[in-house]
Amino acid sequence: ALPILKKLISLNAKIIVISNGLKNFFLSLGATESSILVAPDAVNREEFNSPLSKEDARKKLGIDIDKKIVLYTGHLYSWKGAETLAQSAGMLPENTQVIFVGGTQKDVADFKSHYHSEKILFLGKKPHGEIPLYLRSADVLVIPNSAKEDISRLYTSPMKLFEYMASGVPIVSAELPSLREIVNEEVVTFFAPDDAHSLAQSIRRVIEGGDESVRKAKRAFELVKSYSWMSRARAIRTFMSSSEV
Repeated sequence: ALPILKKLISLNAKIIVISNGLKNFFLSLGATESSILVAPDAVNREEFNSPLSKEDARKKLGIDIDKKIVLYTGHLYSWKGAETLAQSAGMLPENTQVIFVGGTQKDVADFKSHYHSEKILFLGKKPHGEIPLYLRSADVLVIPNSAKEDISRLYTSPMKLFEYMASGVPIVSAELPSLREIVNEEVVTFFAPDDAHSLAQSIRRVIEGGDESVRKAKRAFELVKSYSWMSRARAIRTFMSSSEV
């Protein structure tokens, strides 16, 4: 793939990437600053800002109203860090349940065979239209990405991050350059990537955080206004119509 990328760069092609990590990668191959647009992923905020209360969302989904719910949505690939979240479950309070929404049938089966705990629930893939309900049902949303692979540490721009922010629910995130491009300590609670103990501590801090956790979630909700698909499309259109390379 590298020869193809270098050929495109030599032709002064315009390049659109989702993170500064990817921008730096293309710069290292010889691309110019002006030929690259960083356009992170985005979200339809209205779609994920469910009008239902947490309790009503749980009733609709059949989720225990009395438990503290820690939720993850997405695939269970190693670089997503889902194993770190599963490992952290045993370090959380007894009334906590960790719910995984997503994953292929094979990956869900593999995880179920490795993690036997009443605190963990693997629900598998759900219709996209139900995801806002699941997010709304949670007390904490987790982005547990691993630091072991560049795709996670540097290159990704997780759509789930923007969906989480739009839900108004407190977020715990791995502290990685790719994620720090979008969020900071004012809007999420960070933990050391690939460290289940650190993740469990951060989840506890959010659950027990009261007003501060709520304030961070509100700041995240305000920040994500800047990351709409429409504004992303406008930025790309302006970039592509520009003669500067």
